[in-house]
Amino acid sequence: MSEEDLRRAQIEQEAVEFSERLAIENPGMYEIEEMKELIERHDKVEEITDKAIREDFASMPPAMQEQMKEMLKASDVSVEVWKEIFGEDF
Repeated sequence: MSEEDLRRAQIEQEAVEFSERLAIENPGMYEIEEMKELIERHDKVEEITDKAIREDFASMPPAMQEQMKEMLKASDVSVEVWKEIFGEDF
């Protein structure tokens, strides 16, 4: 994934997250079709982001991958989330 593609995905993710917060804070603001579209956008940008993370991780040397795994395991994010992104052998 190119730097430009990654940047566009980050911008889209921020836009989707902003719209999701608006929808939660203002339940009547979106019609059903708009909510469906928002969910589809969320799923698509999540898929792109996960792919970019996996590609970046795979490009690292094995020793760096192990260090990254240890750092991620020590983070506040559940190991189950990382397993979903990187696979069960995480």
